[in-house]
Amino acid sequence: MGINWVNFTPLIADVLGGGPELVAGVAFVTVTGGVPLIPAEIMALKLKRTGDGVDKPFLWCQVFVALCCVVGGGALLPFREWKIGRMFTGRRRILQTKLDKGEEPLTEIELKRLERYNRLLKPSLGNYVIRMLYPIKA
Repeated sequence: MGINWVNFTPLIADVLGGGPELVAGVAFVTVTGGVPLIPAEIMALKLKRTGDGVDKPFLWCQVFVALCCVVGGGALLPFREWKIGRMFTGRRRILQTKLDKGEEPLTEIELKRLERYNRLLKPSLGNYVIRMLYPIKA
């Protein structure tokens, strides 16, 4: 489960930006994420199966860690939706500005994209889920 310490700094930088906010965000995540690790080894030893014929004593520890990974990945989905929503808002703003200026007309593809961004950015549960799972590199 130690791989999260590599990933959280870029995630915080993406949300907060650089400078003092980044330092404060990293400190907050380090403290709040590190404190639960203090009793982690004790918890793992309590989950250890003992007795005769036990060939996988740490199976339940491994199951617990796997579930934590799944829950952690699920906890990132709202962040992904927020980031995709920001991307769509920015792209829509660019196309809308180009349309409003009227210097050059939008192509048919750009008009379809603008329509899609307007549709996907409407507040609804369905659009929230679509933005969360939208197949795009965030």
